[in-house]
Amino acid sequence: MTFTQHYASTPVCAPSRAMLMTGKHGGHAYIRGNYELGGFPDSLEGGQMPLPEGTLTIPKMLKQIGYRTDMAGKWGLGMNSTPGSPLRQGFDYYISVLDQKQAHNFYPTHLWENDVRLTLNNPVMDVHKALNPATATDADFEYYIGKEYATDIMAEKALKFISENKEQPFFSLSAIYATTCVIAGTSRRLWHQVIG
Repeated sequence: MTFTQHYASTPVCAPSRAMLMTGKHGGHAYIRGNYELGGFPDSLEGGQMPLPEGTLTIPKMLKQIGYRTDMAGKWGLGMNSTPGSPLRQGFDYYISVLDQKQAHNFYPTHLWENDVRLTLNNPVMDVHKALNPATATDADFEYYIGKEYATDIMAEKALKFISENKEQPFFSLSAIYATTCVIAGTSRRLWHQVIG
């Protein structure tokens, strides 16, 4: 069974994902907003308010009936050391940006793979550095391009999980975030197409 169309339960990231994972609407959901912990720099990475211990989630229910489960992409429902870790919420495997603030960058310095930090060969960059489209040069845009594109890494790992589990029931959550990033690592031409 493949679900390809749905309405988001809320207009922001973490509560929408929490409501999808728990089946609860906004009036009953524990996470109702992007409750930020920590800050944007890697040194302040704190994630968002985690799902509490004992939360019933789709992957937990599916595991009870023999499914293998994985998640690739943006999480925002708890860091690796909290009850909100994807491993503690029913996923057998995950590759993720746990702190959704890190998802403002196509080329983050790291991802999380099964609660272990996976360092990427990308420089630290301030993705919120303002550019003036009237004066920005191609070199200004080059600043936002790293060496390892996070979306490709997460997609490759998700496809590997699907390939390895295709003969048995599995649930794969793809929360790839390429469309929710700031416009970073793009060309000047694309910038003008987007903002005019």
